Amino acid sequence: MKLDPITFEVVKHRLWQINDEQGSTIRTIATSPIVVEGNDFNVGIFTKEGELAVTGPYVLSHVTTMDAVIQNVIKLVGEEVQDGDMYMVNDPYLGALHQNDVAIVSPLYWGGEIVLWAGNVLHHTDVGGIDEGSFCVNATNVHQEPPRYFLKLVDRGKFSREVERTFMLNSRYPDLVALDLRAQVGGLNVVKRRLTELIEERGVDVVLEVMQRSMDYAEVQLRERISELPDGSWSTEVYMDGDRVGSKRIYKVALKLEKRGSELF
Repeated sequence: MKLDPITFEVVKHRLWQINDEQGSTIRTIATSPIVVEGNDFNVGIFTKEGELAVTGPYVLSHVTTMDAVIQNVIKLVGEEVQDGDMYMVNDPYLGALHQNDVAIVSPLYWGGEIVLWAGNVLHHTDVGGIDEGSFCVNATNVHQEPPRYFLKLVDRGKFSREVERTFMLNSRYPDLVALDLRAQVGGLNVVKRRLTELIEERGVDVVLEVMQRSMDYAEVQLRERISELPDGSWSTEVYMDGDRVGSKRIYKVALKLEKRGSELF
């Protein structure tokens, strides 16, 4: 579709602002210092296929895997997802960085179909496991780690107290994690409401086109920056002092990076 540069910039900045309002809502409601002072969370807006289109300014490593979370939700629930649903995922095998990083994701419907996804991820203080804080360095298998969740936290707009209680029961700080979890839901409610208002104002085609062109432009800029670097190959080796507490084995990690043209290998 034809999209003039002014409209593109205006809508693109609106998307940035709307997404950041999701983040400011989380920081306003949350109570843990990890979030309020450490900003250990992030927020994002994604295409209907789960590709990242707009990211927040907080911990960037969080949004680098949220696309995988959403794509796995799409794959696992398929046609079961409904308007107003929110899914709670902290499984590293589905995209979470570790179990403390709980993602809440939700589709946005327009005209009876999903047009995009929104989501956020937040590091919770304690989500269970054999060690306090849930960094289980003494675990010898995944079942000694904190529980892994794939749950529908909000069903067609109705918040599930049963899911919330389950999450609280597995934490050493139940009230703290419950409030942070509700902060995530509050942030999603805000971003979806603002996105709906933007679509009503500008039209769904314009909003989706701006998202796609933003992604395309980001790729162009990155490739241009990579192209400015000289072609070459670089390698290094680092060492880890064991894979668990008490281990005396030294592990070598070898890394190699190649750059040709505008691509990295």
